[in-house]
Amino acid sequence: MHILLARNNTCRNPYAARDNMPATIVNADRIVVAADKGIAEQGIRQDLLASSGIYSRLHRA
Repeated sequence: MHILLARNNTCRNPYAARDNMPATIVNADRIVVAADKGIAEQGIRQDLLASSGIYSRLHRA
C-alpha cells in the first residue's frame, strides 16, 4: 500500500489519503508519496501526473 501525504498552505496540518483515493488531494500544494522503503516521490500534482511514477499510476487506476 502507498500513502499519499498532502499539504495545503491554507491549512496548518498535512493530511493523508490512502492509495485508492488520489483524487481527494487535488488542491494540495505539495504531495509526498510514501512507499515501503520511504519517500518514493514528491512534488506538485501536475508534475506527478506528468511522470510515470506511483502517483500518476494511482490516479489513472
